[in-house]
Amino acid sequence: MPTEEYHREGLRLLHRQLLSLTSVERELLDRIVSGETHEAICAELHVSSRLIVNETVRFMESFGAVDLDDLASKVSLAQ
Repeated sequence: MPTEEYHREGLRLLHRQLLSLTSVERELLDRIVSGETHEAICAELHVSSRLIVNETVRFMESFGAVDLDDLASKVSLAQ
């Protein structure tokens, strides 16, 4: 399979991952990748800091991201 097809399949997979998120998960992901602080997210969504950390790690693993910039890039590409 040529490299371009691998790339397209990877984008389709990322897009499906985005579509599989609940509205709450998607809002949290959007806030994380937009650079909002954990404290701001906690205050606005009334959740614990631990939840933000755990979900950030889960999102990074799910999207195969190595850091927050990579996660933001992958989310942007998948939209």
